[in-house]
Amino acid sequence: NIGMGMTSEDRYWLRVNARLQEMLGYTEEELRALTWSEMTHPDELPDNLRLFDRMKSGDIDHYELEKRFIRKDGSLLDSLT
Repeated sequence: NIGMGMTSEDRYWLRVNARLQEMLGYTEEELRALTWSEMTHPDELPDNLRLFDRMKSGDIDHYELEKRFIRKDGSLLDSLT
């Protein structure tokens, strides 16, 4: 199974599947109260925000980025977004 989620332009989670909830250690309700940027490791955040902003502005139509999410228990989850 693959963890998948959909976010808004302001980076809040709109939809998350059960696998993503399991991987991050949050319920869907908890995730919907968070932004993905709050859960992104600080070392990856600048590049992630830059690419996300470029996509929002129409400069690019998608991007892929290897990054680490900070799970609810504080451990790290390596991912490809």
